[in-house]
Amino acid sequence: MAEGLLRHALEGEEDPYNRIEVRSAGIAAGDGYPPSPESVAALK
Repeated sequence: MAEGLLRHALEGEEDPYNRIEVRSAGIAAGDGYPPSPESVAALK
């Protein structure tokens, strides 16, 4: 979630900030599992 928020925030910035590579190691999320309703609500 934090990775997506930061990527989105940097998209509208000027050089060199819009060229920063953002990655996340994640925490306690399994492949193929949907996001929790609380996570979805937090991103709206």
